[in-house]
Amino acid sequence: MTRETTPDLFEPSLSEEDDLDPDVHPWSPKSIVYNCFFGGILSGGILFALNERRMGREKAVLPSMLVALVLGLGVFTAVVLCVIRFEGLDNTQARFAFRGASALLGLIWAQRQKRRFETFIRNGGDAAGLWLPGFLAILVALAILIGWMFLLHVAFDIPLDSLSSNRTYGR
Repeated sequence: MTRETTPDLFEPSLSEEDDLDPDVHPWSPKSIVYNCFFGGILSGGILFALNERRMGREKAVLPSMLVALVLGLGVFTAVVLCVIRFEGLDNTQARFAFRGASALLGLIWAQRQKRRFETFIRNGGDAAGLWLPGFLAILVALAILIGWMFLLHVAFDIPLDSLSSNRTYGR
């Protein structure tokens, strides 16, 4: 008869990687998801990438920033192309789709930082405030998206007013 092996209950479940610098307070991943909803995946992705540094994962900052850029520009481009391509899709539906996709991607991204953040909070740490960094991330993302929209306009002759207010395409 074989005996099943069970993990030792006295073995620590946390590794050295889970230790955070007590002087650096990370942002709550859940709060960054709100920023994703209101500011888009690009602004949320910027915050998630910067939060990697706050959580002591220096090597993850650049890859996270690149993922944020690719996802942010990709989702934005997909929504713009859908507004132009599909008849009857107005900008309210496009904004809803953009915010929904951004929030969903933000929730997925937040799972990566959740365990580390919760460990920090359980050990007596406090989350850093996100109002000013969140607002600045939205402004940076907006500037990047305006530049991207201009590049789409030049390269593919996509109208610059593709997501302007009170406009319906294909009608």
